[in-house]
Amino acid sequence: IDAIEAPAFRRRAGERRPFDGIFLTHAHIGHYTGLALLGNEGLGIRDTPVYCTAAMADFLSSEQPWAFLVEQGRIVPTPLETGRWHSIDGVFDVQLWPVPHRDEFADTVGFLFRGPSASLLFLPDINSWAAWERDLDEVVRSVDVALLDGSFWSIDELPGRSMDDLPHPLMRATMDRLQAVVDSGEAGRVVFTHLNNSNPALDEGGPEQAEVARRGFEIAREGMRFSL
Repeated sequence: IDAIEAPAFRRRAGERRPFDGIFLTHAHIGHYTGLALLGNEGLGIRDTPVYCTAAMADFLSSEQPWAFLVEQGRIVPTPLETGRWHSIDGVFDVQLWPVPHRDEFADTVGFLFRGPSASLLFLPDINSWAAWERDLDEVVRSVDVALLDGSFWSIDELPGRSMDDLPHPLMRATMDRLQAVVDSGEAGRVVFTHLNNSNPALDEGGPEQAEVARRGFEIAREGMRFSL
């Protein structure tokens, strides 16, 4: 998804419409609290659609302070049905794929984006690949870019806490699962995103980053652009 160039962003920010839309996967606090920066005390956006599931739209519309953003016309929760294509602007389409995750406040989805030239899967959170109804190998073969859950490298990252409370597939296990597909050249780019701050793969020049690169995978970085 092409990022907005800085001058264009500043111009559109002045018009209070710097974003054409916002996509939210689920109602875990790190995924939606950025909306707070878009209200009165921040950018003060207007009439911006937030694409999500019906449960997520209900959460935003009923829970403060997010409901205040809705009431003010800052954001417009825009629920999309899962499992079918939706045309967003006549140029690119999106499909919502349900994924198993901790759904305390709403459900969880990944987004499959399709443009004129390429497709991209954004799936930052899932309990495990085995629990998913889709086959990960086939999914990765079917898209040009797969942005996948890379939360943790090792179960040892959170001393004193149980991974049962924070279920995510480990990065090394995901690479092991996809290695044959990546080596065969049948896959597009496989990029890990949503890395926890405890994940050593964030360490520049570290052995974990080197292993990811050596095995043909990537780590998402701030400002990355994906053209569809």
